[in-house]
Amino acid sequence: MPERTVLTINTGSSSLKAAVFDTADLTGRHLTAQVEHIGHESALRVTDGAGTELANDPLLASDHGEALAALVEWLRDRGEIEPLAAVGHRIVHGGVDFSAPQRIDDAMVETLERLTPFAPNHMPQALAAIAATRRLFPDLPQVACFDTAFHRTMPPVAQRYPLPPEFEQDGVIRYGFHGLSYASIVDRLGDDIAPRTVIAHLGNGASMAALRDGTSIDTTMGFTPLGGLMMGTRPGDLDPGVLLYLLQQTGKSIGEVADLVTNQAGLRGLSQRSADMKTLLDHEADDPQTAAALELYVYLARKQLGGLLAVLGGIDLLIFTGGIGEHAPEIRERIGRGFEWAGIRIDPEKNAPDARLPSSSRPERMDLSLPEHLSPTVILNEVKDLSRSEGPEAPPSINNPLIKEQEAKHPRGEILRVAQNDDEGERGALEGGLRATRDPSTSLRMTEGGGTTMDMEISYIDAPVRVLVVPSDEERMIARDTVQLIDREDAS
Repeated sequence: MPERTVLTINTGSSSLKAAVFDTADLTGRHLTAQVEHIGHESALRVTDGAGTELANDPLLASDHGEALAALVEWLRDRGEIEPLAAVGHRIVHGGVDFSAPQRIDDAMVETLERLTPFAPNHMPQALAAIAATRRLFPDLPQVACFDTAFHRTMPPVAQRYPLPPEFEQDGVIRYGFHGLSYASIVDRLGDDIAPRTVIAHLGNGASMAALRDGTSIDTTMGFTPLGGLMMGTRPGDLDPGVLLYLLQQTGKSIGEVADLVTNQAGLRGLSQRSADMKTLLDHEADDPQTAAALELYVYLARKQLGGLLAVLGGIDLLIFTGGIGEHAPEIRERIGRGFEWAGIRIDPEKNAPDARLPSSSRPERMDLSLPEHLSPTVILNEVKDLSRSEGPEAPPSINNPLIKEQEAKHPRGEILRVAQNDDEGERGALEGGLRATRDPSTSLRMTEGGGTTMDMEISYIDAPVRVLVVPSDEERMIARDTVQLIDREDAS
């Protein structure tokens, strides 16, 4: 048994996920526990670090506090309480006040209670778990880790809504969510994170985030977890006029509309069958309504992905995560389809259904990139021979016969392929004996074998885009952030 451990708590609307980590080695879990369908007949499931089932006990918990109490009792019976050094909690919404992990005290709890209207389907459960663990472990440090904190690096323009400024002053801004999931992937990839990365967290809740050098600069969710992508039971972005119409013209109450956009919309609402992606894919061929739901899900995801590419100015790395992102290769392929112009190409063999990521082994990543897709593509606009006069009367010209022939065919530019050589921007040999060097501007300097130098203005460089499936691990991030905060406080 580890000498010092940390307990992590991750509450869903009707579920509880918990894990125990050895503080000396946070790469793996000592124990994992889960309770689903809180409020109904359920079970407490516990597995060890190798995935071996240790418990599957029937449980009827009326709320998250009772479910957590049952877990703590199980831990106490097996001597797992004494090594506990701290408890870390996932908190969906930190508002404008909390942008980093912080120790929980009475003042924080009061602030989090005021944030409940921002995430009414998540905050009460988290607060119930906090109250239970503070009661069960009054002497243990408790740390809150916020899903919104990861996105506090977004520029002001990405956080702002087009509303009068008093609403922004009241906290009505775009916060973004799934931050612990995104942070865990950035932490896992380390130096392999690319300058321009999009992460697609696709689960029952879903969002995408645009990262520059591992830092969030935009995301699809906004003020609440209801916006952005179409989800299992949530519609994602919705014209506010639709809500006004429902309230003013249909006689629906605020509670009924809230239930609609939280529990009865998205995949479940449109398909009229299920929010479960596997179930929908199994019935797609024989149910037009299910097919329509999947078509819209993919269409809206592709639309949002395109918007994030515009924010980043291109893409170097696309990552899928979450239950759908990790286990639905058909959806990954459909979302990536049509983005060849941006360099996104998914290998159909690596992405085949029988190549699904096994959830039990939780590998570091699965690379779906095409092996032969190793070269950037250059779109040429203008080629200028620098061996001629630089005056305004000198017309653009090309000495290389291959380039002449291609530009004659394509007046607006031809696609050439170059191979990456090194980290200093040099690109490999081109057909016709040319070599290209990329500078930070939107131009390439091309040098022929004979020494003639030409500048090529380009529309874009379609560089190789890696496509990965990377399992996220929110609990590990909660454990890491909790241990780091407690250790810093102890050191000071």
